[in-house]
Amino acid sequence: FCPEKSDISWIDSKDERLLNWLLWRMQSRNEFIGGYNFPNKMHLDLYNFVVYMIDYSSTGLPDKLSALGEFRRDWSVIKAQDKFLKGWLDNKDEDQCAWLFEYCSKNNLRYASLRSSVRLASAVSAYEKQLYFLLQLDCSGLDDVSKRLLVQDLKRKWSRKVRSSKNDIVQLNLEVSAQIRDDIKRMAKEAGVPTAKFLEQLISKEKAFRQ
Repeated sequence: FCPEKSDISWIDSKDERLLNWLLWRMQSRNEFIGGYNFPNKMHLDLYNFVVYMIDYSSTGLPDKLSALGEFRRDWSVIKAQDKFLKGWLDNKDEDQCAWLFEYCSKNNLRYASLRSSVRLASAVSAYEKQLYFLLQLDCSGLDDVSKRLLVQDLKRKWSRKVRSSKNDIVQLNLEVSAQIRDDIKRMAKEAGVPTAKFLEQLISKEKAFRQ
């Protein structure tokens, strides 16, 4: 009762967000979680684990295809709602990602699946923390209006936090060689952050190392 490859061609094997969401959706439906020996399949990567759950679900092919069609439509709605986040979320902004991650924790948001690639206790990088936040939104079931209002509220709170932090910023002029100046600019560009932010992060890491 396995679907054809064309039936799951919309599932991007590299899209961690989609794969995690699919696992969450399938976990909520008995026909996708009954009768498996999951521990023996934990070695599979995320995409192949999803395919395994689809192929070996206990339901018949017609119901399986119907569910996949439902999942695909729901995912299209979620992706369309990303317009509310466009131009605001930045997975290279460590402060923003950490703040959103903390928001999930304080608001008792707990995304979980049988085989998630990111968990609340283990998310470390800015990318993982932002992914976790996005999964909270994806699994929230909020309609367009509710999600737009939530994101607008988060944007306002983040803007206030940024403005507040800027009050603590002072200007610092340094005399360095042209080579050092160029090296700093290059490394900041490679890190994807402004020069001042790069120096601040570098000093913070050195300070933490010395402690």
